[in-house]
Amino acid sequence: MRVWAYIKLTLRDIFKNFPLLVFTISIFPLGLVFILGFFMDNTSNILDIPSIKVMITDEDESLLSNELTQLLSNEAYNPFIQIDEEAYNYEIIIPEGYEVAITQYKPLDIQVKLGEKSSSSKADLLISVIDVYNKEIHKGMVINNNLEKRHLSQETKKQVVNTIQNQLQQINEEELFSQKIVESKKIFTSFENYSIASYSFSFLLLVMIFLVSAFTEKDLGLYKRINATPMTRTQYYNYTLMSSGIGIFIFNMIYVLVLRVLGLSFQGRLIDLLIIQIIMTLVASALVGFLWAFMNKSSSMIVLNTIMMIQMLINVGFRYGTYTAESSIMNKIISFSPDTLITKTLDGYVLNGTIENVKHYLLSLLIIGLICYLMGLIKANIRWRNE
Repeated sequence: MRVWAYIKLTLRDIFKNFPLLVFTISIFPLGLVFILGFFMDNTSNILDIPSIKVMITDEDESLLSNELTQLLSNEAYNPFIQIDEEAYNYEIIIPEGYEVAITQYKPLDIQVKLGEKSSSSKADLLISVIDVYNKEIHKGMVINNNLEKRHLSQETKKQVVNTIQNQLQQINEEELFSQKIVESKKIFTSFENYSIASYSFSFLLLVMIFLVSAFTEKDLGLYKRINATPMTRTQYYNYTLMSSGIGIFIFNMIYVLVLRVLGLSFQGRLIDLLIIQIIMTLVASALVGFLWAFMNKSSSMIVLNTIMMIQMLINVGFRYGTYTAESSIMNKIISFSPDTLITKTLDGYVLNGTIENVKHYLLSLLIIGLICYLMGLIKANIRWRNE
């Protein structure tokens, strides 16, 4: 019965302060995702142009395919395209039969394969260049074929001109060649990137809020009053963590479901997303219990604020975009981020839509949570901090 009483009390307090809590814990991080994601999505095309590393595979080896290759390789025409057969991020495949297809106006797929360091905006730019070339070549052929006619009357010339104009208009309106993007690895959108970063931020924020709530209850003398009842320390510890877990789960679910419904992030299997949320809730609750048992209010806030500052510096500086140079040093710095397991778990889920490839991260999080829970429980039964 005490469990249900604690749950009812927790839900009552959550709904009583719901507007303020939902703004702080869910709406504020969501606002950051919308603003940063929209801004980066609209500026990425301009910032990305200078470095498109491409390898061209010419399977046709014809005159027109060679001209297309030379066009893409010519820095005077395309200063943003760099041919690099070793460190390329995009592979353009000109298929066999390209020249025949373009001269006979037949459909054909030109593939643009995306590598690990690629982006959809740069792939779209490459496709635009190829499409313009194909259309211009075909326009020239249409004009030449029509002008080969000689000794035409004035009326016939007008008909020829009209025919050319109609054919060119049809070419402009239709897609001459279909450029197919082949993704060898799914790419994060800007919204997905910042949704993961904001999630790890709100994770620590939730730990701080419910830890402060636990300390406040203790400061108000609730613990001493409970000591006078038959409730044990273990029960008090578990009930407090349970009430924290309910709140953490609710606000985390609001955050991820809003992004999911809007189609911006977390689009994988719903059951897998639910499993991730449950595990994250257990870990966050265990951290609340550990800090609650071993530290006082001021020292625990100093620790959490320091962790949050380190996390933000690493995420903003290295993981999501200020220092983007590839190096083993950068990867090592990222690996020391306090939220590494959280971000890797969410990265894998967002990329693959399942938890198949991140089960070891989830297991590691569960082990960490279990260790924190047991250590906090033992400490609470021996002696509370400042008891």
